Amino acid sequence: MDRLSALPDELLWLILLAHLDISDWQTLALVSHRFRSLVQDPRLHKSRRLLAAHSLDDALANRPSPVDLYRRNVLLSPNRLAPGAEPNRTYMLLTLPRRQSRDRLARALANRPSREELCARGLVPPASNIGVYAAQTIKRLERRSVENLLASFLNTRASSSIAVIAIQRRTNAEKIEELATTDRSVGQSSSLSFNALRRQALAEKNGCEYFVRTSVSALVSMYSFTAALLAAPPPPRAPPLPPKLANPNCNPTEQDITQSKSSNSTLTSVSAIKRKFELLAQQSYSAPPCPKTPQRSFVECRKKYFLSSDISLVKTISRSASSSSLSSETSSGSCSRAQGPVAALRQHFISLSC
Repeated sequence: MDRLSALPDELLWLILLAHLDISDWQTLALVSHRFRSLVQDPRLHKSRRLLAAHSLDDALANRPSPVDLYRRNVLLSPNRLAPGAEPNRTYMLLTLPRRQSRDRLARALANRPSREELCARGLVPPASNIGVYAAQTIKRLERRSVENLLASFLNTRASSSIAVIAIQRRTNAEKIEELATTDRSVGQSSSLSFNALRRQALAEKNGCEYFVRTSVSALVSMYSFTAALLAAPPPPRAPPLPPKLANPNCNPTEQDITQSKSSNSTLTSVSAIKRKFELLAQQSYSAPPCPKTPQRSFVECRKKYFLSSDISLVKTISRSASSSSLSSETSSGSCSRAQGPVAALRQHFISLSC
């Protein structure tokens, strides 16, 4: 570049710029201001147009054919599409050659000669010379292909569930070993331990059959749901309970009473505060003296006791007398005789009460 910049403008115009294309002129214009001014010279563009007009006839006669350009990847044929960013264009680019090959093969198969014509030419043996066991061979080949498909399907299925079955078998073996050790430690009979092992073996067999019968999609969905549950954040914990009180009934203890007497610290419970004020009130205000009951004499106490007992006796006697009077209504003399002792007893008790 330094050597080019050292040359004069006439030599640059004749040696370099006259043999370049428009795209090269655009690139050269970005190098420096000198090259930019030379590229923008109108005489340069006029000379280029004159040179292209004189050389166009010879260039068109000597240009390559489109087939050569397709082979050299200079041009794209209508059957070939250039790859782009659009997915539909890429899909067409991939499927168009396959579709062309398929159509070409279908036309070739449609134009091939029939079997009878090939037999007449001697290219294919007649149908009678075909082996007797051709049908059996075809059936055997079909059966073998079906077996291969089933084997591949079972292998893929077993590879996906073999880990689950291995874990299940390992856990079952550990359980069997645990049962055997517990049977030996407890000292049970061999028949019981054998039955336990047999039941455990049956459980293991059923578990394996379940995993074999279950489809791979069901197993994957089941274990993916479990994995999602395990991977999820744990549920929020409940708020902690308040601390347990040493005295849940809030009854003042002896220590509280002594503290209330010694200091003026306030207690938190209402009952303790009430008890505190009751103690202070008893200390500050003495209770009024209780009135003394007058002492009764022995005679008054005896008279009161006998009066209550005699009144109850009089009531019972009067009830019996009234019942006897109702039963003997015919004789009025007997009624007067029954009323005589009752009236005398009543008069006696009234005098005692007075």
